[in-house]
Amino acid sequence: MIAKVYYNGGLSSYFTETQSKRSSWNLNSKDFDNFKSLNAKNACYDEAYMTYIQVAEEDFFIEHNEPFSEKEYEGLVEMLNSHKWFRKPFH
Repeated sequence: MIAKVYYNGGLSSYFTETQSKRSSWNLNSKDFDNFKSLNAKNACYDEAYMTYIQVAEEDFFIEHNEPFSEKEYEGLVEMLNSHKWFRKPFH
């Protein structure tokens, strides 16, 4: 389940009703740079996972408690690409 979505270089975030398994509240911009450079998918992030996606030239970092299955990830990609507010597909 998705716990948080970070954007604006990790400076802004959206919290869901799901509590993260991460015990630390510390964030480091270098972590976000690293996730982006690796095009991270299900990357370990303390006790949770981080997945990076880019939508309409905006970077999003999705913190989740369990790894996404390929089907879940593809469903997320499809959902995001189907919304009209995204001008172009992400990768």
